[in-house]
Amino acid sequence: LNSFLHLREGIVKTDRTNGKVQVNSNATAAVAFHSDQSYVSGILNRAVSSSTVYDLPVGIDAEYQLATLTTDASFSGTSRIDAQFISGPGLEVVPAPNIVKGTSFDETTAGGFWRIDPNAPLFFGSFGLRLNKSNSSPIGIEFVVVKRGTAWAVPSGPEVHEDWGLAPPNIIWASALGYTSFSDFDIAY
Repeated sequence: LNSFLHLREGIVKTDRTNGKVQVNSNATAAVAFHSDQSYVSGILNRAVSSSTVYDLPVGIDAEYQLATLTTDASFSGTSRIDAQFISGPGLEVVPAPNIVKGTSFDETTAGGFWRIDPNAPLFFGSFGLRLNKSNSSPIGIEFVVVKRGTAWAVPSGPEVHEDWGLAPPNIIWASALGYTSFSDFDIAY
């Protein structure tokens, strides 16, 4: 797509091996009107820049799993990201428990995790993430974003745990700030 992806109706499916929905505009509104009835099932490739908020409406065929990326004023080096939700077990939290602000988190929510890959490493700056996991039962009392250090390392706690909550129907969300690299992300409890 040249500039905009307006998801008014239906699920856009891509081949997770070779296919992507590519949005070349780095404007916040370049991806709009997404919902639990209209999102990308597969890989969403977005142009990104500093000081901007980006919705990443991804999921699998039957589940919408929205992630929101917020870049800071110094964000540079990365100009595009691939975002997708990968179905299956969540990330393993090792070492368990993972301690954030004095609270122990040792399991991730069921259903899968988000993979966010950059076209180039982040040179300066940082970003925040808010993850919204649909069709989740609120098993925990508190939730936190966890990140896999590299594609082969174990997840670690967020740089700055920001907030979490529950939203109807069956949505668990958590947010964190201060990330300086991209990887796999999930919600732990």
